[in-house]
Amino acid sequence: MKAYVEAPRKDRTTEKRRLVITHEGRKLKTVTFDSVEEANLTASKINSAVSDYSAVGMTITTLPQLADAMGIAGLAPASEEITLAEYLQTYNERHRDIWAPNSRAAYATYQRTHIAPDLGHLPLRDGLTVEILRNFVTGLRGKGLAASTVDCIATHVLSVLRYASEEDKVDRVPARRQVLPKALKTQDDGETGRGWTESQRSRLLAVIEEISPNERVTCYFRVLDEAGLRPSEAAGLRVVDIDWKTGEVTVRGQFHYEYRDVTKTRQARKSRVSQQLLERLRRLRSANDARAFERGRQSSEWLFEMATTGRPHTQTAMRALLKRAARKAGVPLPKNHSLHQLRHTAISRWIDDADTNVYAIAARSGHATPGHLFKQYGQAYRDREAARTAPLSARS
Repeated sequence: MKAYVEAPRKDRTTEKRRLVITHEGRKLKTVTFDSVEEANLTASKINSAVSDYSAVGMTITTLPQLADAMGIAGLAPASEEITLAEYLQTYNERHRDIWAPNSRAAYATYQRTHIAPDLGHLPLRDGLTVEILRNFVTGLRGKGLAASTVDCIATHVLSVLRYASEEDKVDRVPARRQVLPKALKTQDDGETGRGWTESQRSRLLAVIEEISPNERVTCYFRVLDEAGLRPSEAAGLRVVDIDWKTGEVTVRGQFHYEYRDVTKTRQARKSRVSQQLLERLRRLRSANDARAFERGRQSSEWLFEMATTGRPHTQTAMRALLKRAARKAGVPLPKNHSLHQLRHTAISRWIDDADTNVYAIAARSGHATPGHLFKQYGQAYRDREAARTAPLSARS
C-alpha cells in the first residue's frame, strides 16, 4: 500500500491537491487537501507508517488497517465516499435560490424519476464512467421520452458533475462531449445548416416584435440574428462583452442553466451588431441598472437579465415564444434546435456575401476550422457558386 499526491490538471488554478491511497494498483481512497504542502506531508506520513508496519513483519492491505496506521501517525481516517444521490441533496440546496420555480420543479422530477433510481447508488467520484452514462441515456430513449427531454436530463447530470468537479468531488466530468449516443440521434435532432429565406426572417422578427412587449426578449432574438451566436452564448453575454462604441461583441462563454466561462470550441471570438441594435442594447442596459437600483442591488453583470432571478433566462421560454411567432408568421420551424435557425440564417447570409472569405466566417461563427463550416453549410456554398456561374452559362 502506498500514498501519493496527484498532479494538478492543466486547466485548474486551485491550490487544492488530492491524496490517493492505493494497494496493488487499485485505488482505495482519495482525500482532498487545501494545499500541496499539506498533501505531501500527509502522504509522507502515511508511507512512513506503512514502512514501519512492514519493518516488523506486518502488511497493511485494508482501509481499517490503514486507519490504524494513520492514527499512529497522528492523522484522522479518510472520510467515506458519498454517492450521487447524497451529493444531489447538497447540489439542490446550493442552487435553490438560483433556479426559477419551474426549473426547480423540472429538476426535481428528473432526479426523482430517472437520475436517482438509475444512478443514485453509484459513488460520486469513481462510479460514473463514460459507459455507464451512455447506457443511462440509451435507457432514457428506451422509455419513449422525447429527444429534447432526454437531452435536458443528460445536461442536468453533466451540470451536477461539473459543479462537483469544481468542488474537487470528482476528478473530471466523464462523457462531457459524448453522453448522447450517436446511433440514437435522429435526422431531426441535427441542425439544418441553411436557415430561413430573407422574407421568412423579416416576417418572423416582425411578429416577435409584435407579440412580445419585453425589450429583453426582442433584443435577444435580434442578437441571434445579427451576431450569429449560439442561443446559450447569447444568453451568457455580459455587459463587459459589448464594445459600446463600435458594437463589437466578444463571445467568452455560454449560459445553459449555469454559466460556463468557455465556448463550444473553447476559444473566445468576436462578432458584431448594428448601431441600431447597439442603441437598443444601451436602453436595455439602462433599464437593468434602474431596476437593480430600485431593488437595492448592484448593477447586474448580465445583459439579458431576468427581473425575477437576476440571472439570464433559459432557452425554454425563448423556444416557446419562437414557436408561437413562427405559427403566426407562417414560417416553418425544425422539430429540434429551433433557436439555432436564426444562427443558421445569419451564417448563410454571410456566406452569400461574396466579399466574405471562409476563414473570416469560420472565425466569426465559432467553428473550429473552415472544414467544420463546410460540413455544416456546404449546401449554402453550393447555392452561392450556382448563383455565380448562372450568368456565365447564360452568356455562353
